Amino acid sequence: MVSNKAKCFISKTPDPFLNLALEYRIFNDHSPNNEVLFLWQNDRSVIIGRNQNPHAECNLKKMEEEKVNLVRRHSGGGAVFQDLGNMNFTFLSSRDNYDRKKNFQIIINALKKFNIIAETSGRNDIIVEGKKVSGSAFKEKPDRAFHHGTLMMHVNLDELQNYLIPSMKKLQAKGTTSVRSRVANLKEFNQIINYSSLSEAIIEEFFSNHNSERNVEFLDHNKLKEIQELSSYFQLLKSDSWRLGETPQFTHHL
Repeated sequence: MVSNKAKCFISKTPDPFLNLALEYRIFNDHSPNNEVLFLWQNDRSVIIGRNQNPHAECNLKKMEEEKVNLVRRHSGGGAVFQDLGNMNFTFLSSRDNYDRKKNFQIIINALKKFNIIAETSGRNDIIVEGKKVSGSAFKEKPDRAFHHGTLMMHVNLDELQNYLIPSMKKLQAKGTTSVRSRVANLKEFNQIINYSSLSEAIIEEFFSNHNSERNVEFLDHNKLKEIQELSSYFQLLKSDSWRLGETPQFTHHL
């Protein structure tokens, strides 16, 4: 029997702060009894993990000069560069139904539709021919959990290298240090892949995997911004106190 306990939300804004605020609201307010998929894209941004030091992970001066967003998320994981050549996905579920392997398999099966053979690595990445195309981070609460990640379709790799390489200052940080991995765009393996076709493949696999009717909602950001809790969290994510003030202790050597 086909159920209706799965739902997909799609964001139409490229604002990284608003998208993370939306993810936070969905995670906290949506019933954990339902399986949820959330898809979105961000403008040029470096997204750092909850416990990372942006001074050690990013070229902050260059990012400021070139108007690249610095965003700190609430989950762990490493620093990533994102632009509109990247897709973000989030799987949300109850703690009892939380299954990282199943989530990864949905993505892997979607990539098979493009004749791209992918597999997971020991670092919770998805790799194709030995190259990383996707990274993931996770967050759990007593009754619910989420797994979110990236899929590099045609990210500007030159910019990725520019913004994720720190300046000449060497910092000994007490936070999590990103592992510099060999990365690749999915376009290298299939030229026709794009956000529209890949999101459709993932959505199809998601509902099929959960044996659920298709239920997709495009989020109205203007209406959502009127919600006080969402607006407050959006402003927090944009604040310097959160993006920079939450930096773990570190020692600066000259």
